[in-house]
Amino acid sequence: GDTSQAELSIHITGRNDAPIINTDAKSVVSEEGLTGGIKDNNGNTDTTDAADVIGQISVTDADHDAVLTYQLTGLPNENLTSNGQPVVWGLDPATNTVTGSANGNKVVELTLDSKKGEYTVVLHVPVDHADTSKEDTLAFNVPYKVEDQHGGKAESVINVTVEDDSPILVKNGTTIILDEKYLVLGSEPQSSEISKIGTLEVNWGADSGSEKDVQFTEKTKLD
Repeated sequence: GDTSQAELSIHITGRNDAPIINTDAKSVVSEEGLTGGIKDNNGNTDTTDAADVIGQISVTDADHDAVLTYQLTGLPNENLTSNGQPVVWGLDPATNTVTGSANGNKVVELTLDSKKGEYTVVLHVPVDHADTSKEDTLAFNVPYKVEDQHGGKAESVINVTVEDDSPILVKNGTTIILDEKYLVLGSEPQSSEISKIGTLEVNWGADSGSEKDVQFTEKTKLD
């Protein structure tokens, strides 16, 4: 039973685990929540009446002591317009905010909390939607990264969907009657009676800028 003793050194070399983004960050705002907006359920995309929303980036990190930092890293690639003017995107790293402006006025902004991963989207004015026949949506993406104190990082985008608002006809216009007898070749020619003016009362909703018009969609054939 002789014994001997020696010293055994064990070195454990660890590897930093990068953060993992669990789900895509998606949020929805609606033009119906803007001043003058018409809250309704029109369109199969109408899910909210709010012009602002708070979202949360969902991230996990295997390192229990991980300190995560969230940072916006770029600008949307989507080309949007508001009231016919192009939306110009800008990033302020100091406030971790991306802002879209048109003609010098704020259209939409997204601010990300660098410590919590919570973000806020605020729609200030409507954006132009290509399909004017119905309430639809458009979207843009804001890139971001989440990084731990050891340099491990993950990247993705925050997807923002903007729901449309649409005008409504408050009441039908006054009935106008024109009589052929007042035409030049009629039995009682009278130029003042061959044309009349009526008014359609329209609530334009949030889309109350200069880019609006009324069109008649059907033609009536006169016998």
